[in-house]
Amino acid sequence: MVYLNIRRNTYIDSLLWLFFIVLTTEGCLGYTGYCEVGAGMCLDFFKNNSFGTYAIRVRDLPFCASFDGQPTYIFSNNFGNESSFNCSVSKTIMSVCIGNFQSKDAGIYSLHDGLTPSSNLLKSIRVVKASQQFNMTRSSEFASLRQAHTWTCSMFVPPEQTVKGVKFYRNNILCVLIGYLNNDCVNQSANPRYTYRCLSDNVYTLTIPAENMTEYEQGSLWRCEYAVNSS
Repeated sequence: MVYLNIRRNTYIDSLLWLFFIVLTTEGCLGYTGYCEVGAGMCLDFFKNNSFGTYAIRVRDLPFCASFDGQPTYIFSNNFGNESSFNCSVSKTIMSVCIGNFQSKDAGIYSLHDGLTPSSNLLKSIRVVKASQQFNMTRSSEFASLRQAHTWTCSMFVPPEQTVKGVKFYRNNILCVLIGYLNNDCVNQSANPRYTYRCLSDNVYTLTIPAENMTEYEQGSLWRCEYAVNSS
């Protein structure tokens, strides 16, 4: 999700009104991994040394631990009956492997140098369901009054899906459903304030025309997602 802030014409205001992306800082020490439903994936965490106590936590809950380099102990099945998992450890790496990945398995997986909540965080990996993967970019660093501005949404299409399209939302209200139908670019529920284009099967744009780039757009929250809701 991205906020739209408008650069004012005055010098002071131009310093204040910047775009910013809402980030979850919890995962700032690692990266994001994407996994399709029903697939498997393994997450590798590098330890500081061969010995000591290390724990992998998922959504802030203890998941598995290693004591002085010994094989890992699994605390509980955090995934339920549909998924399978396994933890392993070597001198330098502690791993967790997930089988039959489900939507509820998404979250923050993190390695700590102990079992307590106050243990030092060594690394985090954010796991996201692949159908939720998207990238939304803007046409310029700043938005300005009376100047057109374009959002571009690049979307991952899940392999089990044949629909080619995305939804754009402004302040959690649908602006448009846009995509391809019989090789034609079509849209539904389109807000007439904006214009829309299909650039490819995976890339779509929403443009705020210059005449509509007014104070009304200040502080608006934008996001895009795949056209078909999936569990």
